[in-house]
Amino acid sequence: MRRVFSILVLLLFATGITFAGGAQETEKSKTVASDVKVGEPKIGGDLRLVWEPMNTLDVHWTGNDAVWEVGCHIWETPLALDDSSNPIPMLTDYEFKDDNKTIILKVRKGVKFHNGDTLMADDVIASFNRWMTRATFGKAAFKDLTAVEKIDDYTVAIKLSQPSPTALIALAYPDQGPYIMPEEVIKEAGNGEIKQYIGTGPYKLDQWIPDRHIRLVRFNEYSSLPGEPNGNGGAKKQYLDSITFVNINDPMTRIQALMSNDCQAGVFPIPSIEQLTMVPNIIISPTGEYSSESITINMKSKFMSDLNMRKAVLYALNQTEIMYGACAAREDMYSTVPSWGTTGSIYESTTGKDVYNKQDIAKAKEYLEKTGYNGEPLVMYTNGSYETDKNAAMVVAQELRTIGLNIDFRAPDWPTVVEARQDPKAFDMIVSGYAMKPDPTLLAFTSIGWPGWWETDKRMDLYYQLLEETDTAKRAMIWNDFTGLIWSELPVIKLGDFYGAIGYLKNVHNIPVNYPWRRFYWNTWME
Repeated sequence: MRRVFSILVLLLFATGITFAGGAQETEKSKTVASDVKVGEPKIGGDLRLVWEPMNTLDVHWTGNDAVWEVGCHIWETPLALDDSSNPIPMLTDYEFKDDNKTIILKVRKGVKFHNGDTLMADDVIASFNRWMTRATFGKAAFKDLTAVEKIDDYTVAIKLSQPSPTALIALAYPDQGPYIMPEEVIKEAGNGEIKQYIGTGPYKLDQWIPDRHIRLVRFNEYSSLPGEPNGNGGAKKQYLDSITFVNINDPMTRIQALMSNDCQAGVFPIPSIEQLTMVPNIIISPTGEYSSESITINMKSKFMSDLNMRKAVLYALNQTEIMYGACAAREDMYSTVPSWGTTGSIYESTTGKDVYNKQDIAKAKEYLEKTGYNGEPLVMYTNGSYETDKNAAMVVAQELRTIGLNIDFRAPDWPTVVEARQDPKAFDMIVSGYAMKPDPTLLAFTSIGWPGWWETDKRMDLYYQLLEETDTAKRAMIWNDFTGLIWSELPVIKLGDFYGAIGYLKNVHNIPVNYPWRRFYWNTWME
């Protein structure tokens, strides 16, 4: 434990974070599990959110969380995920035909785009086709696509050569989802990014000043579904006049923005929680979703392509120490388990327990000796704007140096990491989190072409089995085999699971806390 404490002290000095002692904690500063409801919802107000810098608003172009979490207010998908993460109608209804090999999408009538045009089948088809050129999950879910046909102005047929078990989830999933845009906007973009940000969502773009803020305003002609909100779908209540996403890169400045009331809400990594809980008018709630902090290996790297090197890295690691440091000693906010399946789901397993968190320095050095490595720099990237990632990476780098690896540690902002990871010559490892998903094929690193380039024959065979098998129990068995392959080939080394937290002022209500895969504010209201 002395070594763990030393690591934590190192991280605290590096990040400038201080912690309140347990004896000083009061009722008003404790983390709470749910929103505080007061009175009836009120119309009006500008909700200012602490947000990451962004270099695009094109929701088809990237899977960057900051992009689609803004974009889902502007654009909408054909289907949506309900409170139980099941697909439900949104802009379209659906039915299966031809033994589930044809999906009929019935476009909801009377839906207006922000430019006043009416949503039609041509817009759905153009958006679907563009999305398919960019989204790896879309390509996987619809790998057996044979045609996308217009039946009439409000009907689209998606035809497959065989059923896809993930097709409906793909049509509903918000992360780089199949957001519907006007056909003319897509034609104008050609092979590049869109130039007009026009959707059907409850809020429309008012102003975007890169590296400063993005402001959305209420779309007064929004066509909401009837009834009540339901996950990402259902009715969408436009209580707020506007939503401003304030781009702040520096972690301490992000904290100060909420503490000073310049912003009213934001998602924060675990190391920020202690400071925020000491402010009486701030509520802290777990997000209800977790990510798996991991090391993504560049399988095209000169040294990391060697399994002996990857095993050397594996046995050099003490995941308990890493997650303790990553989460700033908040042991209630992380766990160390080898599973790559969502906790409590049929995809959860103990596969990998024989090698996970089994630090063995002597064994690590034995594997390293087999590689021919001679002190060459190994480039490790992490997200310098997100403390959990950065803290984890600092401990990882320290542990890898103990076995003789020369780690070139780089912690720029996330857009820089995203750009660097496109070049297989630019990095050897990336330390970051993978958000857990309702279906294992949604896990980012499993997708074909993901930066890391894990493309072995066994991996491809199991991946396609997952995409083709429609029986859930059989898919779980395939995923268990897939997980075993992850732990034997080591394209990614899991460090542990961690939660984030939403901080918001007490006059802000109906923040979507405790719901996995939710990050929207159209039902939020302010006093």
